[in-house]
Amino acid sequence: LLRDAMGEHLMSEVPQGAYLSGGVDSSLITALMAETAAHPVKTFCSTFPGGGAFDESRYARTVASKLGTEHTEVPCKPEHLALLPKVLWSLEEPLA
Repeated sequence: LLRDAMGEHLMSEVPQGAYLSGGVDSSLITALMAETAAHPVKTFCSTFPGGGAFDESRYARTVASKLGTEHTEVPCKPEHLALLPKVLWSLEEPLA
């Protein structure tokens, strides 16, 4: 069912991208995308320099490497907190 759903969502002539945290959910979705996409999947993750255990970017990097995605890491900085209201508004849906 997941494979079928992913195939339907990937019907596009433009490259597809995914937020990859390295956790089970985002890794599975990215793996299915990489399996069915016509173009290399672009993956993105947030890094938290100095965040210790809160920075899971090493897991995302490992998954991206195994799946052969075009991976981009975006470091989060304290000044980015000011952008949070605009980011949440742009999502147009609840996010935990």
